[in-house]
Amino acid sequence: MTANVRAITIRQPYAWAIVKKGRRIENRTWITKSRGDLLIHAGAGTAMNNSSKRSSACVFQRILREAPSSRCAGLLTLLP
Repeated sequence: MTANVRAITIRQPYAWAIVKKGRRIENRTWITKSRGDLLIHAGAGTAMNNSSKRSSACVFQRILREAPSSRCAGLLTLLP
């Protein structure tokens, strides 16, 4: 790991999906030319939508029990 590592905060369960399940795409409104190591910070908030169906809410709650929040969730490498 280099001395100048960038980090990005992502709400749960998306941080968990990136670090634990290999989610490969995270859409943003801005473009980055950065490549190399990137820390994934799991934010304190969650991305659950109030209009979610009850079954989705149950799955979401199970994920949150095993997913960290307000801490570094993992390290990945941005490729060109």
